[in-house]
Amino acid sequence: MQLKEKQLHPQAGITLVEMMVVVAIIVVMAFFAGPEMLQFGPKARLKAASRDLRNNLELARIEAVKRNTEVTVKFTTSNCATFPPVTDSSYKITDEDGEYIPLMSSSSSSASSGDTYTFPDGTALCNSSNTTNLTFTNRGYTTATVDATFDLKSLEQDTGDPWYTITVSLGGAISIDRKEYL
Repeated sequence: MQLKEKQLHPQAGITLVEMMVVVAIIVVMAFFAGPEMLQFGPKARLKAASRDLRNNLELARIEAVKRNTEVTVKFTTSNCATFPPVTDSSYKITDEDGEYIPLMSSSSSSASSGDTYTFPDGTALCNSSNTTNLTFTNRGYTTATVDATFDLKSLEQDTGDPWYTITVSLGGAISIDRKEYL
């Protein structure tokens, strides 16, 4: 006696109409999400660059304590009095003997070359406190007489876009404040 195979599943598939409905939904979603996605790139680069700066400032502070020596962060900042700024922003970290300390970089859009961090295109580091060098002592404090403040801005400056203020206190604490253009 032969056993008949039972058909457990009816024939499966999708119709052309169902596929067209799915494609139409995707097109409508892309139409509304597209402009927002285009603006995501510069915002993400700016946020990553601010995070990289904070991490490298913390690295300089830790290295000063670990090596029991002074460590200096040397900045090249943009002149943000003119818009757009005309100079590229960058920084490097050196110890007391002038040897470079390798930088940490999580941002794939930065041009970090191990000893110099250049901020990504479309961003500028503005010096709010006229600090070109920031030195950490072997105890993790800064040698400055006032808190060092830097503004990391996008070159687009559209209303509602973010920019970041990085502050290093005299005691070595580093903070990032997010602000928006009005």
